[in-house]
Amino acid sequence: MDSRQLGYFCSVLRHGSFTKAAEACHISQSAISQQVQALEADLGCELLVRSGRRFEPTAAGTLLARKGEVLLGQLADLEAEVYDVAAGKPRSLTVGYLNRYDGWEIAGAVAAFARRHPGCDVRTLSGSHDQLYRYALEGQADILFNDQRRSLSDEWENVHLLTCYRYAEVSEASSHAWDDAVTCEALSELPCIIVCAPDQRETEVQWWRDVMNFSGDFLFAADSDEGRMMVAGNRGWLPSEAREQTPRAGGVIRRIPLHDGSGHSVSEYYAFWPKGRGSALVSEFASILASLFEDAS
Repeated sequence: MDSRQLGYFCSVLRHGSFTKAAEACHISQSAISQQVQALEADLGCELLVRSGRRFEPTAAGTLLARKGEVLLGQLADLEAEVYDVAAGKPRSLTVGYLNRYDGWEIAGAVAAFARRHPGCDVRTLSGSHDQLYRYALEGQADILFNDQRRSLSDEWENVHLLTCYRYAEVSEASSHAWDDAVTCEALSELPCIIVCAPDQRETEVQWWRDVMNFSGDFLFAADSDEGRMMVAGNRGWLPSEAREQTPRAGGVIRRIPLHDGSGHSVSEYYAFWPKGRGSALVSEFASILASLFEDAS
């Protein structure tokens, strides 16, 4: 049995779709379908019952996927261990993640990975967008969970994970409290409250000016709680994000959809790592992370 074909088959069942599995495995849908068919031919049994574009696993397919996931994890662990022993270094994985993201998926992926690889030293680093970028370039982080602020580069592996909608949080005392939507241009009469470390203020201001076309003043907060207290006092507005697209909401602090020239403004989140510096461990962590975000959607 070919381990690559087994990986494709497990990905199809994990994602519940040939199309999504092909995207996760970075191959075409027709190629992954052919590989699954080749695996069925090799094993001499049917693994999927197909009906048009829908499918259900057979009893044999369910068994293969369940035990195959364990086997693939062991193979990835073995590959990483052999590589690291040959390189004379311990097995390790360092995950960089965006410090303003408050979802559970990063911790969930770290925990799942640690369960699969108890001998691997799994560490995390938090930082701003630019800090994470430097961590990866300098080899301090093996894989990043980060928002897209630059154009996607062919020099990096880019695995899309999540789309978030942007909002502006304003005080009920603000003149924008009853707006159905706002733009950065309209909000320029109020200071924009940025949550970031002092050494990242200049970078954040430049991004809001150049990319989001905000021309007003800026205030800074150490964390979201401080930022919202500033909003409550009508000192400025606070950018925020949510997975769901909803209308204006809130009481003391109102959350207003933030629009740009294309409609509701969005942030795209990816798993990133430089090409040529990946490993079986990095690919496996990215796969775990993608499955958690998919399950949560």
